[in-house]
Amino acid sequence: MNQEIEIDVFTPVVDPYTPLAEAHARCPVTRTVGGAVVVTGRQNVHDVFADAEAFRNELKPPQPGVEPSLVHMDGPDHHRLRKLVVRAFTPRAVKRLEEPTRRFANELIDAFVADGSVDLSADYCFVLPAMVIAELVGIPEGDRRRFVEWASEAIEYSVPGREGEAPSANELREYVTGIVEERRRTPGDDLLSDLIGVHEGTDSLSTGELVALVRQLILAGTDTTANLLASMFHFLLTEPERWERVLEDRALVPNAVEETLRLEPPLYWVPRRTGADVEVGGTTIPANTMVCTAVGHANRDTDHIADPLEWDLDRPAMENRRHYTFGYGEHFCIGSSLARLEGIVGLQAVLDRLPDLRLVQDYEFVPHGPLMIRGVAHLPAVFTPGS
Repeated sequence: MNQEIEIDVFTPVVDPYTPLAEAHARCPVTRTVGGAVVVTGRQNVHDVFADAEAFRNELKPPQPGVEPSLVHMDGPDHHRLRKLVVRAFTPRAVKRLEEPTRRFANELIDAFVADGSVDLSADYCFVLPAMVIAELVGIPEGDRRRFVEWASEAIEYSVPGREGEAPSANELREYVTGIVEERRRTPGDDLLSDLIGVHEGTDSLSTGELVALVRQLILAGTDTTANLLASMFHFLLTEPERWERVLEDRALVPNAVEETLRLEPPLYWVPRRTGADVEVGGTTIPANTMVCTAVGHANRDTDHIADPLEWDLDRPAMENRRHYTFGYGEHFCIGSSLARLEGIVGLQAVLDRLPDLRLVQDYEFVPHGPLMIRGVAHLPAVFTPGS
């Protein structure tokens, strides 16, 4: 690792992939700002994800009195909690969200369909996933707008390096605690009720663990899916012939979702922290170093597909899942099926309702951040007003 060379992966830019490729050509481990390092290359990213002992998910010490989230746990505690959560996060639990997701998508479109214009990113992509998570947890309809606001604030304060919690964190915890206690008394047809009911022998989830899981669902399932949707619409609408093809052939919808996940992952790098000195690609990374695992570069550094730097609508979805967008190994994303469902349904609804959707003529791509987050800040679009 050349100590004189440093790149910045913490500042959102239009093209972070060229600097990553240039860094990888010199060395797969490169210094980045603030004492962190970035790891590039498909095999190296695989090795980081595969070694959960050397590369830890606990990025900072847990706060007293606050249950850590599943995504920031390691070892036996993580194994225990994940085993319980997986029992509730079944294909059936995801499938029953398909109809509500379609309903929410149409409700959002109803709000602007008569206008003939919309910022698709702000008014659709970044609202739909929060509404789905609220449904997943069983939040009453009258509280969902407030829940969306809490989710937005929680996401803002969740990024690595941001100190403290969102101002509404305690309010959110108290609210979710009340929902948990209500579901214990009267179970419903929602994931939270399923989570309350799972057990391994005498072991089950405590109220604190359930509250932490709901918060994790907000953080892991809202902004990431919003960025998936926004990036997908960007790829489809910047080349109108792609939009026309998907309009004519809806079998291409899953391909569009999967190719976006591969080429423009919502988190283009994923943080880890070294638990000891560890070697990657011939370079020793010291213990207690923050590692930015460059998923976005790994997904493009591949020889198993043709033209990996191109967004290709013809890549079959089921054959295009050998990417690292959802991680790998012990911490593989439990919500990957839900993200794909929201991407498919979210695109189908817009195709049905706004067939002549097009970006405004002076559209310019502005990346949505911060830090490792990749999406589209604004998607100003026009269409024929409808009903």
